[in-house]
Amino acid sequence: MTQKRLLLLPVLFTAACSGFPKKQFEFDAIDATENPRPALIVIDDDWEGAREKNQVVNVAGDDTLPLTIEFKNSEIEVTVAPLLVEGDAVQRWPMSRKEATEHSGFKDETRRLRLNDPTRELFILPRKPAGS
Repeated sequence: MTQKRLLLLPVLFTAACSGFPKKQFEFDAIDATENPRPALIVIDDDWEGAREKNQVVNVAGDDTLPLTIEFKNSEIEVTVAPLLVEGDAVQRWPMSRKEATEHSGFKDETRRLRLNDPTRELFILPRKPAGS
């Protein structure tokens, strides 16, 4: 019995170490006047997943979103999309960057993150210029 256990150790160790690295980030969004801005945090263009997982900040108050991200590549793309909120409820869930900016009156911000980037990530979402 002991021999079988010893033979399983390398297999278990290999299986445990074969996953992708993960890191927890804390996301926040503000506008140009430094007020909290309601936003959807979208990882690698997965708009539906962001909505299903309720990856939002500043919807029911001034808060941040802690999010553990799996790095299947050396970097991931994060889009922070402005949300149209009334009271404490999202009025319209965007399914693209274009939709988010059309309905909210604010621009989004996108950046690429790596494992060694700072844990706290602040995004600034400026107002859209009038007529655009």
